[in-house]
Amino acid sequence: QEYMGVLEMPAKITEIVQTVGPLGLIAFGGPTAHIGLLHETFVNRKKWIDENHFMELMAVCQGLPGPTSTQMVCAIAAVQSGVAGALLAFLLWNLPSFIVLMLAGLGTDLVGKNHKWDIGLAPSAVALVMITAFKLGQKVTDTPIKMKICAISAVVTILLTGEMGRGTVSDRAVRIYRTFSITNDLTYLV
Repeated sequence: QEYMGVLEMPAKITEIVQTVGPLGLIAFGGPTAHIGLLHETFVNRKKWIDENHFMELMAVCQGLPGPTSTQMVCAIAAVQSGVAGALLAFLLWNLPSFIVLMLAGLGTDLVGKNHKWDIGLAPSAVALVMITAFKLGQKVTDTPIKMKICAISAVVTILLTGEMGRGTVSDRAVRIYRTFSITNDLTYLV
């Protein structure tokens, strides 16, 4: 599929409003959870971008500072409707969550600390992340070597993240590191 330049306006601004507006209202769970929503909308339903371009765009956006999902929404909108579409998509994507968070913050002050309305948010976000990881994982790990690299990366990440998700290096990870560490072996020689 051939894409127009970023400064051209091949799609109507109303199409950006109709597509990105609702996404801004329902997107929650952080950038990782948003990726599945963006893939479903822009690749499967709207067909604004194909699978390969989506994966490349995701890789580039993850390498840049800032939230990946916001960068992807703006980039895809820029391809569709130019710079004006990208700026509009930025506002439509971010403004609803800004308003909701401001109201939630004000509401929390009014109702106090004992509230039950946010109990389901964390499990819902985890479910969205798991679904996205599974779907994209199937597409990205399409060869045995990619599957092995992914599995090894997952094991190393789990070992180095630490017990109970505290972000500290666990004793077991330190023992494994020392087993394979060259500097550790050299200390025994001295």
